[in-house]
Amino acid sequence: EIRLSLVGSEMCIRDSNTNSYSAAIRRYAELYVKSEYQDSFIRETNREKLMAYLDKHDTRTIKYETEPNADAQTNFVVYIVKVDDGSGHHMAIIGFRCVDEMVRQEEEQKKCLEAALAEAKKANAAKSMFLSRMSHDIRTPLNGIIGLIELNERHADDRKLVEENYAKAKVAAHHLLSLLNDILEISKLDDQNISLAHEPFNILELSLIHILTLP
Repeated sequence: EIRLSLVGSEMCIRDSNTNSYSAAIRRYAELYVKSEYQDSFIRETNREKLMAYLDKHDTRTIKYETEPNADAQTNFVVYIVKVDDGSGHHMAIIGFRCVDEMVRQEEEQKKCLEAALAEAKKANAAKSMFLSRMSHDIRTPLNGIIGLIELNERHADDRKLVEENYAKAKVAAHHLLSLLNDILEISKLDDQNISLAHEPFNILELSLIHILTLP
């Protein structure tokens, strides 16, 4: 047998002028629970439904919202705990707890996750655009190398043309290798697997910058 008693809601019982559990719950819902939560609150705290649930479980929690009270609290949880009354029977103790801080933290965490997801999508979009452009840049020298090889196959007896095409293919191959190395370096940056060296360098050796000396 499970007997239900209501604690932590003295104002509800006092206002209801009744010791009936169902009447006290309904009165509490009418006075404090937001209208959109009232039906589900009354349904989930129904005596028979709770007794059937607690026959197989030891605890039950129900979340709901109330109209702001004097402390501006609105988010609450009902905790129902089944305990042994010492006589071979069980009693369900019902308590109410404000969880505004918990809800606030969950909302902040949700916002952080949404921001992280948006940032990840933005990064993936940038990667896709980068790969699309790089694939085009890679195909260009690769197609050139393939074309030069095919020309050499068709004109194998033209030694001068073969040597010229060989030199052009070599330049294209070095350009292709440079592109692949750049991709690997970017991949290291993305994986945070690169070490930075602080040392002097000549910028003219790393770029196509030309210094013009004016008279």
